[in-house]
Order: sequence, then structure tokens, then C-alpha cells
Amino acid sequence: MTAGTDSGRRADVAGADADDFWRNSAAALRARGRAGDSDVEGQLRRLVEIEQYERLYSVAAQMLTTEGWSPTDDWPPERRQYWRDLENLLATGRSDQPGTASDPAWQLASRLDPTGRPIAIADAVRDWMDRLASRPLNLSDLDESDLDAGDDPDRTVIAVPGLTHLLITELLNELVARVSPGRPIGMVGDGGADLAAVAQGLADQLRSALGAAALAGPGLPGSVPGAGPRPTLRPPQPLAAGLVLPAAVRDLADVAHRAAASLPTPEQLVAAGDYSVRHATAVVAADLRNGLRTPAGPQWRERRESIRPQLHLVTGFRFDAPAGRPVSLAEAAAEMKRELGRLTPPWRPGPGRPLPESTPKAGWMALPDAVALVTAELLDELAARLRPGQWIGTIRISAWPLAQLVQSRLRLRAIAV
Repeated sequence: MTAGTDSGRRADVAGADADDFWRNSAAALRARGRAGDSDVEGQLRRLVEIEQYERLYSVAAQMLTTEGWSPTDDWPPERRQYWRDLENLLATGRSDQPGTASDPAWQLASRLDPTGRPIAIADAVRDWMDRLASRPLNLSDLDESDLDAGDDPDRTVIAVPGLTHLLITELLNELVARVSPGRPIGMVGDGGADLAAVAQGLADQLRSALGAAALAGPGLPGSVPGAGPRPTLRPPQPLAAGLVLPAAVRDLADVAHRAAASLPTPEQLVAAGDYSVRHATAVVAADLRNGLRTPAGPQWRERRESIRPQLHLVTGFRFDAPAGRPVSLAEAAAEMKRELGRLTPPWRPGPGRPLPESTPKAGWMALPDAVALVTAELLDELAARLRPGQWIGTIRISAWPLAQLVQSRLRLRAIAV
């Protein structure tokens, strides 16, 4: 635990992580004590319990979501039940916060609803899923004579260079990773502004190609920049709000340990050639079991130990150094800007400018209007989350459906030309 220790680092424009947050919170309580608050020691003890709960929640959620959407049928019934119990427990907790500020741990950071209220990520995903529910198009479905007609958004498309689409995919993967349930509290540093500008620029390019008629259709409020209010973001809210501590910590530890202990170890998986559990899940489960035996508790695992989310892409890693290295947000932004500067922006094909044919040197993608607009809104969300200097709380399990949307439904709707 870090809440009970003195702050050794300062949260500033360089970004900050969960350790910084808990140290800063403890330092603020001590300052209140020096100012005359008589109950500081009791508040510090509760802060430690809140931190214990959040750290345990993080690793338990990471284990659950690493494995997939639901326990597989070839698992033993007892193991399936343990995992359902864990999912149900992680889904409990108060989320009925009053006011108009959004909590990006489980709500959109990029827009509000028509009444000025925050939008839950789960509700936004349902809206996006509905708008992508039509039958996927094939290239043969597109009639060049009406590509630009605009009267049937299910059959009109925009053309996107293949490399642009690849960069968009990389950015959406980064969004999914940053909204992965359990991701700990953090604050992005200055490099986030550069990558946010790239994401917002691509969103604006997609909207420009769609045109006013397509943008006037159904969609979440605020789809067009400036057309809807942007939320003020709440600071991290305790996951344990409304729970009885430390009992809630013990309950979560018991349920999470049963779920983790029901899995083979990574070594047992390899030795038995067991493919019923993902190796990465077994690694996180081992982290959870081992962490429960230490005073520090379980720790969230990045893809690579050297990745710092406040400074680096959480989805990128380079092997141009002997031990490899993470990719800074600013470096990724600069590279993407250079590539995009050489590419044709997305555009609306039609009889006078038909869809180009892909070649070995230049590929093209056709995005149906609904796909392009949903993609733009997702890029808005990434841009909002990369604003430097804002704390984002531990991501809740209710954000889980976003990964399914991006990695399955949205990806299947793009058409290779």
C-alpha cells in the first residue's frame, strides 16, 4: 500500500500513476491534520482500506476480462460458478452519482446526453451496436451509381486509405486498452495532447468526408464538434463507496482467490497442453494469488513491465533496443502525423470519382456511413481521455462491452477494396 507512506513524487504535467494518487491523497489528509482536523488517523486508515479494495478490484477485473466474455462450457462447473460469482461481485457498487460531471471510470469523457447528463459507457455501446446492426456489406453490394446518393446510410460509404485505416485501428486498440476494466487510476502527461490531436483530427476528417446529410442522422448528441456540451470530468471516485470496509476487502479477496485458484498455473497449462484457459489469464491469476500473500497486495500487469501509461502507449512496444522499449505518446503522435501528411484524406466516392482499386503498394478501405460516424465518435472518446492533467479513476467492469464493439462488430463492418 502507498496511502500510508510519504509522497516521493509530485503529480504534474509529466503524468502520474496510482501510486502518486494514493500518496497525494494521504499527503492532503496529513495537511488537514496539521491544520487542525482531529480525525486524520481514522481517515488515513480508511484511505488504506479504499486503496486495498481498488488494487484488488483492478487485478480481479483484469483476470476476468483477459479470459473473455464468459466461462467456456468445457470448464468444470465449479470453476464456472466461481467466475460468475466474481463477475457479479465486481458489478456491484454505487454508480448513481448526482450532477452533470462525468466519471470516466464508467461514463463517456467526450459528450453528454441531450439533457446535459453523463452517458454510461455501457449505454453508449448499446447505441453504437444498434447503429451497426445492419447486415455487413460486401464490395459487390455497392453500386457505383449511388455511392454518393446519401439517402441510404447502410449502402453509402467513404473511401479511406488502407494505412489511414490501420492507424485508426491502432488508436481504437489504445482506447480499448485504456478503458479495460480494472485499469488503475492514472493521469496522462503532456504527450497525451499530441496523440489526442491526432485522434481528433482523424475524427474530423471522417465527418468531413461524410458530409452534413450523414451527420444529421441518428447518433449520440455531440457527434459534431461543438454541437453538444462536453462534460466536466469527475476526479476518481472510490469503488468502495457505499460498501462496509474492511469487510468488503475480505469478501472480494475470498471470491477472487477462489476464481484464481480454480485455474491451472501457467506452468501446468504448458505442461498439459491445456488450451481451455488463456495463458495470459493464468499469469494474471498467479499474480492475484501471490499478491494476496504480500502486504502490497496484487498489482495490475501492463503488457510490458517498462510501460508507463501516463507516458507511453499501453498497446505499443518496439524492439529496436536490446531489451525493447515502450513507445511514448509524443513519439507515436509524431509518427502518425508524418504518415497522415502523405495520405489522401477520407472522401466520398461517386460516379465522378469511383472507389479506387487496391494495389500491392496502396490499399483502400470502404467504410459504410454508420461505421465511419461511430469510428469518429470513438476517436473523440480517446482524444478526451488523453487530455493531460486529468485523473481518471479505476475503470469499472461495466465498461467491458466497449472491447467487444471495437474488436468485433466495428471491425467486421469495414470493407477491403
